[in-house]
Amino acid sequence: MVCQRSQTTSMLKKFVGHTIAVVMVAASTVATAVTPSVPVLRVTAPNGQSSILVGSLHVPVEGLNQPSPSIFAGARHYVIEHSGFSTLPADTSSGSGTAQHWAKSLTDAEINIYLRRANCAGLTETFARNLLQEPTPHESNGLAYTICSLPRHATSRDAYLNSIAPVALALHPEVLEDADWVELQRRKVPASFDVSGFRWALAHDPKTVLEQTRDALNVGDYDAIRIQVLESLGSPAAATVFTRYMVDERNVEWLPRLDAILKDGHAVVVVGAMHFPGPSGLITLLRERGYKVDAIDWPSVAISDTP
Repeated sequence: MVCQRSQTTSMLKKFVGHTIAVVMVAASTVATAVTPSVPVLRVTAPNGQSSILVGSLHVPVEGLNQPSPSIFAGARHYVIEHSGFSTLPADTSSGSGTAQHWAKSLTDAEINIYLRRANCAGLTETFARNLLQEPTPHESNGLAYTICSLPRHATSRDAYLNSIAPVALALHPEVLEDADWVELQRRKVPASFDVSGFRWALAHDPKTVLEQTRDALNVGDYDAIRIQVLESLGSPAAATVFTRYMVDERNVEWLPRLDAILKDGHAVVVVGAMHFPGPSGLITLLRERGYKVDAIDWPSVAISDTP
């Protein structure tokens, strides 16, 4: 009887041990399977030099997968859209862009939503109201996408990549456009079209909107991002004008500088993901010039490890 009990106990221990081992292996397999990666574009120039293009979301949102620091291994170039601020005189032109026109078109409810989100961004009500006196709602529109419950560790992809870039590259990133030039492009968009996008943002939950964009970026669905951005402009007319001046014409302006950098190779180029898709997107423009553009997955870093 004692011997039988001993055998039973031994068999039970083996069964439990085997079960634990199976569970551990299964858990390891699942963990490996769901480890996220980051979709990027590998661009190979006609001369064989290779670089990486990274689509970015310029504002922070929780859950955006970030590439591991290995993305800068061997990099000679760290390229961004532009840096600094425009030195152009303030746009005080009259017409549809005057503050008396666009700011007064907002309802009290819309202004209250805007002020609440500006407060979540850490701005005073006085400062936020002063932005409503600007010729266009461009600056105010950025605040309209503030997520009030944004976790402290959330960071934009732009800020994250700058934080992991080699110091020499991060201190002196190369730019694709001049800050004054892009400001002139921005001023070509009528204030009335800016207002339609501003009101659209105020009417939607920024967390929901940005998480949709995040989900598309996490899987490299640049066409979906384009659709979302165009919808957020509030009207088909606004979408057409915005795309022309703030996407298509900028893509073309970037090509000479981008071409020289990509032919030298070993570059990490970071631009808004909206610039990738479409007939005038960078993917198409580069392929037309003999570049090979491949979608690849880059290893990610754990969100808890982001700076």
